[in-house]
Amino acid sequence: MVSQSAVALGIAMLGVYGVVAYFVSSARASSASAGARRTPVRIVKLVVEHTIHILLIGLLPGVLIASLSSG
Repeated sequence: MVSQSAVALGIAMLGVYGVVAYFVSSARASSASAGARRTPVRIVKLVVEHTIHILLIGLLPGVLIASLSSG
């Protein structure tokens, strides 16, 4: 039996994946239209930085709310 927390984690992971995939496709399109050449290392760095920002923006309020509600 799948717990509710596992389902919530799966939905959150799909959401983060969707946002990052959208960001990567839009960044690729904008850099291609501008004629800029990005090396694979720069692209990976850009994606990792953006993903970390998304996770922190979602994680900080979640941890705050969880700590306030459990106390």
